[in-house]
Amino acid sequence: MTNPPPDTRPVPKEPYEESSQYKRWYLSAAKLTEIRKYVTEDAVNRAKNAWEEEYKLRAAQDGNTSPASVDDIQFITSEDQLVYCRFYETKVVDYCRAFKLDHDVQATAIAFFKRFFLINSILEHDAKLLLQTCVFLATKVENNFAREGHFDAFAKKVPKWPTLDEMLELEFSLSKGIRFDLKIQHPYLAIDGTFLDLQTYIQHTHPQPDRRTVFIRAIYAAHPIATTYADAAVRSDLVFTAMPSQIGLACWVGAVKRDANDGISRIGLGETNMEGELERFISARFVNLSPAEIADFKSRLDSIVEEIIDQMEFQRDKNRDKLAATEVDRKLNLCRNPEVVSTSLVFKERERREEEEKERRKKEKYEKVREREEEMAGVLG
Repeated sequence: MTNPPPDTRPVPKEPYEESSQYKRWYLSAAKLTEIRKYVTEDAVNRAKNAWEEEYKLRAAQDGNTSPASVDDIQFITSEDQLVYCRFYETKVVDYCRAFKLDHDVQATAIAFFKRFFLINSILEHDAKLLLQTCVFLATKVENNFAREGHFDAFAKKVPKWPTLDEMLELEFSLSKGIRFDLKIQHPYLAIDGTFLDLQTYIQHTHPQPDRRTVFIRAIYAAHPIATTYADAAVRSDLVFTAMPSQIGLACWVGAVKRDANDGISRIGLGETNMEGELERFISARFVNLSPAEIADFKSRLDSIVEEIIDQMEFQRDKNRDKLAATEVDRKLNLCRNPEVVSTSLVFKERERREEEEKERRKKEKYEKVREREEEMAGVLG
């Protein structure tokens, strides 16, 4: 009897690997740094060219034959932009709390903001307007639009809140800036799925009712803690460098570990060795992996937990974030691309040229219509 030929069919991809989130926004830490540096340098070069033109226009206006030098301008760095954006991400959280929006909307709004400023620069885009737009768009994407009148009522309390027409225009700019990739997958679904899977696992591995009840209680106690970990994770670079399912499972690892550094009390976990149970659950869940692969996977989960704890620590010092962002804002006010500043001569000159071009096309169109009318009049005699 001959053995059947080996199955050479390609292994089907996981559904997540078919998503735009994986194909376009799943990046290594090194690639993230590379993109941020390139985007900032490219934006700085455009700003330098615009400032050279601005200085020439000012010199011509003032009759000065020696325009100022672009070399005197201190432009922002990619690190400056990262600090600035991380501060404004906290404002996304504040807006979502004010609107009483759930964590899916908050996570989507933060993801929009992160994606936009990964490939766009604060030299050319207003972070405050964009974060408000991120919240507005996220409510619609997550089918959680605020009740009628709520946005208008809150907008009255927020300085320079966009009008509805302005918001819709900003919404298109935001969508274009994130390549119209509006579907965001978060770790919350993975956390809830693990919550159910863990209970099933405990029911099968612990036939004693009393023992089983203790572990189920521990799982229920850990669930909100895991969600708290996820709230921090979606505000970190993990949204780019880890899969939502990995983050979700890592949040459970963090929730059941007795890690004094994160400052979260774990009421209900003291009676069990939940950490050991979770270790066995992960091994059973990924039974198709070799022991070495399981060890590597668990090590990856531990590194994700460390990143989440670092993010939690970072979030605690709000004054530091504000001071750092204020310093970047001061620098930004002096180096922002004048093409996007309505009071600059470059902006006004561009508007004048666009208006002239518009009039030229209008006149050209009128001339073509007139010529055709004359031609038709000649044919008809």
